[in-house]
Amino acid sequence: MFQIKRNGLKKSFCFLGKELFSWKTYLSHIHKNIQTLHETFLLTLSPRSIPVATGTLRDIQLALLNVLKEIHKVCDLNDLTYWIDFGTLLGAVRHGGFIPWDDDIDISMPRKDYQRFVEIFNARSTDINLKAVYYSHHTGKCNIIKVIHTQMPHVFIDIFPIDYCDRVMNDREKLTFSEELKRLICIHVKKKKQYDDILKWHDSFAEVRKHIVGSQESETQAFSIFYGPEFLHETHLYNVFDRETIFPLTKVQFEGNTFFAPNDSDKYLTYIFGDYMSLPKHLHAHIDVRKISLEEKMKLKSYTKKERKKVVITYGTFDVLHYGHIHLLKRAKELGDYLIVGLSTDEFNKMKNKTSFYTYEERKSILEACKYVDLIIPEEQWDQKIKDIQKYQATIFTIGDDWKGQFDFLEPYVQVVYLPRTPDVSSTKTKEYCQSKKK
Repeated sequence: MFQIKRNGLKKSFCFLGKELFSWKTYLSHIHKNIQTLHETFLLTLSPRSIPVATGTLRDIQLALLNVLKEIHKVCDLNDLTYWIDFGTLLGAVRHGGFIPWDDDIDISMPRKDYQRFVEIFNARSTDINLKAVYYSHHTGKCNIIKVIHTQMPHVFIDIFPIDYCDRVMNDREKLTFSEELKRLICIHVKKKKQYDDILKWHDSFAEVRKHIVGSQESETQAFSIFYGPEFLHETHLYNVFDRETIFPLTKVQFEGNTFFAPNDSDKYLTYIFGDYMSLPKHLHAHIDVRKISLEEKMKLKSYTKKERKKVVITYGTFDVLHYGHIHLLKRAKELGDYLIVGLSTDEFNKMKNKTSFYTYEERKSILEACKYVDLIIPEEQWDQKIKDIQKYQATIFTIGDDWKGQFDFLEPYVQVVYLPRTPDVSSTKTKEYCQSKKK
C-alpha cells in the first residue's frame, strides 16, 4: 500500500508503487515523521475507499473475472463444487471485488470434484481459448490445476484440492495437525526427481494424505477439512478447519457477480490471515505489468470487452454422414460462435421407430471429426430441448425446414431458425442405394 523505498542516499514515500515525495537519507528526523505518517495512514484508511486498479492490471483482473465466470458456469452445469478462496475471498469480503493490487484468482474444490474437473472443463467450456491443465512448480511444493488462457500467459486461475478428515480438533490440535502436514509435504517434495510424469507426481501425494489421515477420507463422516498436500501453504498457520466453517457454502458478491464462498468467511479468513480487515504493510503482486508485451496488452483489452458467444443448438441422428449433413452443420455454425449437436441415442431412435446404420458412439466419433461441431450431447427424449437450451445458454435453435413449424413452441426461450435442406440427398437414400448395390 504505502511504502518507503530506498535508492542510494534517497528515500521515497510511495502509494501503490508511485512516488509521492522523497528526501535524503541523512535527514533522519524526516524519516521518523514519514514512518509515523505511513503507520497512521494504514490505521485510518478504509479498504473500501481505495480505488480499483487501472490500466493493464485492471485489464488482467477483468480477464480473470471472465475466466471465473466460465468456471462457475461449467461447475454449475456439471454439479461440481467450488468456492473462491484465499486472496480472492479476502478481496470479496474486504473490497467487494479484487484487492486493488491483486493479479490472480484462487478457488478450491473438494477432491472428488477436483479429480473430475480437468476432463469436464475441457469438454464443456464454450471458450475455446481456455484450457484446464495440471501444473507443477520445479520446487515440487506447488502442484495444482490451472485454467489458462492459451493466448494470454498472464491470465490463469489456480484451483486447489481440499481433503476431509474424520477428527474433531480444537485449535491446538489444528496447529499440530497443520505442522505435521507441512512436515510431511516437505519430506515428500524431495521425491520429485523420481517422477517424469506430472499426473503420477500429482497422484503420489496420496501417500501424504494416507499418512496423516489413514484410509478414512469419507466426506459424509468428516468433521474437519484440510488443504490438499499437493500445495505447501507455508504462510498459513492453520491448514485444517472445522467442516462447519466451510459448509454449507454461501454466496458472496465479487465484482458485481455472485460466486460461492465458505459458510463462515469471517472465521475462515481470521484463521488464515489474522486481522484481515487491516491493510497490509507491504504489497505483493505476482506479475510485473511493465514486462507484459504490447500484443498481450491488446488481447487483454479485447478479451475484457468481449460479448457473450452466440450458442447454436441443433438435433438429429446424423447417420451415414453425407454432404447434406455437412452443409447443414456449416450453416448452423455460421449462425453463431459455438455449435452444440444433440445426437439421438440408439434407444431414442428405437422410440422413433428408426434404426441407424452406425451406433451412437460411432456416429458421435464421426461428428467429432467435423470442424463445425464444438460439443455433442445425447438426445434421449423429445422434451429435453427446453432444458438443454437453458442449461447451455443457447441463443439459437436450428433444424432442417422439413420440421418447419414443429418447434415454434421454443420461441419464448430461443430464436428458432429452420434451414433449407440440401435437395436430392438423405441418409435413407444413401442406405437404399448401398443395399441395391449388394443385390
